Formats: sequence, C-alpha cells, structure tokens
Amino acid sequence: MNRARQRRNDERGAMPVRAVARWVRLPARSRCASHPDWPRKRKGEAMNRLAAGFLATAGATVLALSLGSAPAIAATGWSAQSTPSPAGATSTDLFGVTCDSAGDCTAVGGYYSSSGAELTLAEYYNGSTWAIQPTPDSGSEASLSGVACISGTDCIAVGYTSADPLIETWNGTTWKIDAIPSAGGALNEIKCAGATSCVAVGSNSSGDKPLIERYNGTSWTVQAVPSGVTGYLFGVSCVTTSNCYASGDNGNGGAKPLLLHWNGTSWTAQGSPALPKVDGVTASDVALYGVGCYSTDCTAVGSAFYFEGSPESSVTTTLAERWNGSKWSIEKTANPAGESQGNDSLYAVRCVSAKSCTAAGEYGDDADGSPGLPLIEAWNGSTWSQVTVPDPSHGNGSGFNGLTCSTTSCTAVGGEYNSSGVQLTLAEHN
Repeated sequence: MNRARQRRNDERGAMPVRAVARWVRLPARSRCASHPDWPRKRKGEAMNRLAAGFLATAGATVLALSLGSAPAIAATGWSAQSTPSPAGATSTDLFGVTCDSAGDCTAVGGYYSSSGAELTLAEYYNGSTWAIQPTPDSGSEASLSGVACISGTDCIAVGYTSADPLIETWNGTTWKIDAIPSAGGALNEIKCAGATSCVAVGSNSSGDKPLIERYNGTSWTVQAVPSGVTGYLFGVSCVTTSNCYASGDNGNGGAKPLLLHWNGTSWTAQGSPALPKVDGVTASDVALYGVGCYSTDCTAVGSAFYFEGSPESSVTTTLAERWNGSKWSIEKTANPAGESQGNDSLYAVRCVSAKSCTAAGEYGDDADGSPGLPLIEAWNGSTWSQVTVPDPSHGNGSGFNGLTCSTTSCTAVGGEYNSSGVQLTLAEHN
C-alpha cells in the first residue's frame, strides 16, 4: 500500500483497471486522462484493483516460484534505515535513489503538506544519517520520480508538475529547476552515461505516447519515438551513450509490455514474448517498470495481471524478462509463497554483472485487507530467489519503489505506514 497507489485509485475511480503500482494519492477522477502525472501514477494501479475488489485468489501462477542461491550482493544483511519525513506532511514517499558510494546517496520523491499541497522531496545520506535537502517550489503540484548523479556535486532529478515534466539539478549546494522543452506529461526515470549524456523517460499528457528527453550537457531536447508506438515508459538503462533500453506499458492493455532501444541515432520498438496463459486466460495487462543493463545483457521487471471474470479467480504476478543481445525472453521469478490473494510486483532492478541482479518491489496488499510487504529478489545467473528483508512498518504496510546497487551493496527506497495510518519514507540497505 503506498501513496502512489492511493492517488491512482482516487483518480481512476471506476475506470478500467490496469496492472501497475507505485504509491500515489490521486486527484479527482475528472482529471484522469488529461492529468500530466498520468503515466507515473499508473504505477499505483495494482492497488486500485485491491480497492475495487479486483485482486483475488491466485489459482495458478504463470511465473512459478523458483528458489536458488542468491548473489551475495543482495542475499543477506538487509536493515532498515531511519529516514526523515517533512514536518507536517500527511503522506510521504520516495520513488528513486542513486548512490555514488555506500556513504553518498540521494533519494527523491514527494509529499503532501498539511494544507494538501503536493511538493517535491529530496534526501541525502552521508554514510550515517539521511537528511532532507530543500527543493525549489515549482508553483504547482509537483513530485520527483527518479534521480541520477554524475558526481556528488552534479545530480539530476526528474518528475512532473501540474502542467509539464519537471527536471531539477543539484550543484553540490542547492537544487534548482532546469529549463526543459514544453512537452506536457511526466518523466518517471533518468539514467546518465556521462556528464554530457542523460536520458529521461515518461509519457506525454496527450495520446498515451511515450516521452523521451535527452541531455547533452547543455540543454534538453525531446527525442522522436517510433511511429505508431503508444504507451508509458517507466524505466531506462544506458550501457553507453549509443546503447539505451527503455521499458513500460503499451497503454492498450494486453499481454505484451513496451520495450524500446536507442542505437545512438534513433529509438526502435523491440518485440517481447507472450506470457503463458493462466487457467486458459491471457494476461489482461503487462508492464515492465524498471530495466537494468550490464554489457550486452539487460533485465526488465514488472508485473502481469490476469483477470478471470471474478475477484476470486484473478492473480497478479511478478515478471522478469531478459535481453541476451538479440532477443527478450521470460524468466521465472520468485512470487512470494503463502499468498492466496496476492498483488506482487517488481518496480526497479539493477545488475552489476550478467550473473548478479537485484530487483525491488512489493508483495501482498491482499484482497482480504492484508497490508503489503517490501520485496527484494536476487538473480544469480540461473534463478531468481526472494531475499529476506525487514518490515519496519510492523505489519501496517510497506514497499519499495526505487533501488540502486554497487558491486558490494544495495539501497532500496519506498514508503511505509505507521500505526496511525500515516505514510512515511522508507529506506533499507545491505
């Protein structure tokens, strides 16, 4: 359960549900399709099915539980870190995180003030404590979704305002709003292959079309997307300045997600394998929220939703797909055991080698009212396995939205509820 999901539920109301999930509290339903935060908020839709009663018994899972030895990078030693929430905030969440080292991390997100205003949030970890960094007022509702740092004095965060995408830059002392093309929509994630090559992805506010913007060290430009491609982009990973992959949802439902590749000149759509049916039913919606690459190998993670006509027979499963340099293939993921009515999804993934990937998300949020739990899965080159992580909410509800990893450790961020039902920021590290 998170802020993104609640917001998404409020906005969509009785509209058709899709399988997605990041914690957000949405504005009135009347702003649904036209709201610039529309693409990012789609990551809150998994919780919509819970609120609408769509989640249900997992009579069968397309992606079977697969146990194996997890890579050392994520296998053990996870602990919760103390993170601040802004004074007077009624709901707070972290969506993205990056670390230059174990003692130099930046996380971004958003919160609601006591007056109901939606504001951006940035926090910094110095190796011992997290502290809030002041961010500029955009003059309208705003939130940050992703962040990339070239150095400790050069960071870029992306998100949205009530009218346009939002980009803020950090110079080592202050955050400031950057000038960008007026594109409408929202940006969900950013990756940089260097100080003069960054790519940010999201979705345009009109036509359900992907939005891609590139930074050359001086200015931002909107890049063309392949003709006929629709949908929302949530994740991006760049191996080099001329080799990037982006993942998302095709916007039309169905059993295949959206995958794009940048070759240094143009973006092209990539094919994705169809998922097996569950009890004879094809996936109603498939989305890949995060993608991580190492050399010629990439891994994209998300969820698949199967609606079988009634809440009692529907299921949402975690999903992972792998690119081997020539094609994408589906990998079995470790859907947490012991759930009869689960809502499982992975929202971020990082790979430090072809045989060592870590993914973060949430499982639970069951139709019976059970709260969600934070989820970490690890890839050892042959299998995905679930990793034990603490639940600092003590059963009140928590989950991860963002993840960053080095060759020795990972940091995951998200949100958690306290016993009073207030959502707070969450960070865990191993």
